[in-house]
Amino acid sequence: MVSPIDSKEIGDGTEIYQKDFDQEIDQSAIYENINFTCVGKAYPGIVLTPICDIITKRAPYLKVVQIIPAKWVYEKFLLSKNLTEKQMIGVDNVPSKQLGAIKREFMTQYIGNRTYRYHFLPKLENIVDNSFIDFQMVQTIYPEDLEKHRKIAALRSPWRESVPSRYAAYCLRIGTPRYSKEFLNTIFDSISSLT
Repeated sequence: MVSPIDSKEIGDGTEIYQKDFDQEIDQSAIYENINFTCVGKAYPGIVLTPICDIITKRAPYLKVVQIIPAKWVYEKFLLSKNLTEKQMIGVDNVPSKQLGAIKREFMTQYIGNRTYRYHFLPKLENIVDNSFIDFQMVQTIYPEDLEKHRKIAALRSPWRESVPSRYAAYCLRIGTPRYSKEFLNTIFDSISSLT
């Protein structure tokens, strides 16, 4: 739970990271060059395993999630917006009204952490670039193998607890069919006085 003191806005994003951290394996610690076998490449990864399982050594494996550049997620988002190829690469301008809508949606949904799959991580000097945790890209690793990797950052509370919580929400979501546009229009018309 966030206290009124903690509810102030975040300035440059570095506040979410611990200033000092030890090399012990910890929940929401970020390590470099974790091999994600599903894609056959190494990426930074963040530990999802709860601290209680790490301390008591109840978890024979640790769960680590891939961290990818924010630009990749943004480019994928742009593809869903039906922009032309020339607009995508910046040769043709996107109308300002459309560009404003794209920016608002990306800022609210992705950087504001309202999507299930991704969790935004702001830049930390030359250590972590603006990135997203991709909850779909999970790797298990032995603790002794993770210790061979360099720990490059760690999240402060409450961010360290929010990452596993958001992962659980991603795993536990239930897909339901979408309402038809006709039905949604009927609902909107019944509750709105706008014409």
